[in-house]
Amino acid sequence: MAFFEEINTKEELYDVLTSIYDVEEKTALIIVENLGSRHRLSESEEILLLSHEIPQEFLDYIQNNKNLNQIHIEEGEEKNISSVGPFFYINKKLYTHCVPMSEFKRNERFYNDPISHLDFFDTLNIDGDYGNYPRGRVIYDSLKDKYIVYMDKSIMTEDIKQSVMFAYCLDESKTVFRRDAHYTHNYL
Repeated sequence: MAFFEEINTKEELYDVLTSIYDVEEKTALIIVENLGSRHRLSESEEILLLSHEIPQEFLDYIQNNKNLNQIHIEEGEEKNISSVGPFFYINKKLYTHCVPMSEFKRNERFYNDPISHLDFFDTLNIDGDYGNYPRGRVIYDSLKDKYIVYMDKSIMTEDIKQSVMFAYCLDESKTVFRRDAHYTHNYL
């Protein structure tokens, strides 16, 4: 029996990620919370954890452990918590950095993950310059009650839009997609 098969709570998972595998506390907290809301790790979370030399067997256990994936819902609380943040689309894979809306104070107009694409790209351990890859960002406009997904026009397809909405737990009726030259990659 592997040591990780004794991990049955989110708190135990957080402790293992931060103390044994040296994952940053804030990152570990986001991963644990996202696991509860999405019931799986995103590709970028999985890549990040693998970069900390966490065995694939452990990651499989995390995603298949029902105790870790349970959401404890208080009355009136949403089951799936929408998120904001940057993303890349590299080699037909979506790499996301999701910050749940529950992390933000409710007194701002725009909600946006402060991490830059450059800083996020550095965590992915992918060769090359971040500007060489299609990218985008999900933000929330509280005045209009809409999620705005800005993205490179080269990835503005229905399949990729659906993947972004799924990864960030976005409601289709509250989400708009916009092309933005800022996220155009260099095609190198």
